[in-house]
Formats: sequence, structure tokens, C-alpha cells
Amino acid sequence: MEIRFLAFTGPNKETASVSFGPGLNIIYGPSNTGKSSIVDAIDFMFGRDRKLKEKPEHQGYDQVLLGLSFSENDNFTLIRNIQGGDIQCISGLHTSIPSKHDVEILKIKNPTKKQRTISTFLFDKIGIGEKN
Repeated sequence: MEIRFLAFTGPNKETASVSFGPGLNIIYGPSNTGKSSIVDAIDFMFGRDRKLKEKPEHQGYDQVLLGLSFSENDNFTLIRNIQGGDIQCISGLHTSIPSKHDVEILKIKNPTKKQRTISTFLFDKIGIGEKN
């Protein structure tokens, strides 16, 4: 599994994103430039219950998108409201939400018969979904 990008979107706001390449990626820079915010947002997108830490930089953004690749032809974008809640999962890598797309809703906890959790989705994709 590779993280390909992290993006924040909002109405009337230019998308703010960071891209990741294959292999090891290092996030560096001076103090107070967003390094911890990137890690916090990735943790949030992987199903953390707590909402994102409020930052002035988040003003005007309402969605967080995380692009994931599991193989060359197995790519997904996770979309979550900046306030929290369930995660939308769409096929392909999208730094903006396409107008027409099939969505799978991934629960944070407590799967239903029709909806799996983000953990189940990720474990299935990396081949350990059936392991105990």
C-alpha cells in the first residue's frame, strides 16, 4: 500500500495538497509549517474517532481526500468530512471529488451487513482480511 496524496478541498477554495512518491517519503521543514498536520490528517483518514485538530489553515475547507495505491491498477480515494464521520471510498485517484462516481461508505467502527469498516477495507486490500 502506498499513500499517493493528501488533499483538502472546500467550496471556493483552491485545493491544498501534498503528493507522495513510491518508497520512503520524508516530511521536513521549519517549525509551524504543517508537518504534524499532515501526520494528523493521515491518522484521521485511517479512521481515528477524534476530529482534526482545528487550525486556522483549515478555514474554508470541508473535505479531506487521501489517495491510496495497492497496485498499479488498484487505486482508491478516501473522502471524509473535516468534522469526522464515515469515509467515502471511490475507485481511482482524485484530488477533487468527481461529479459522477460510485461510492462505498466505510464505517469508522461497528460494521453493518452492508458496510465494512475502514480497517476491514484496508486489511482486505493488503491480503490479511481473513486472518485472526
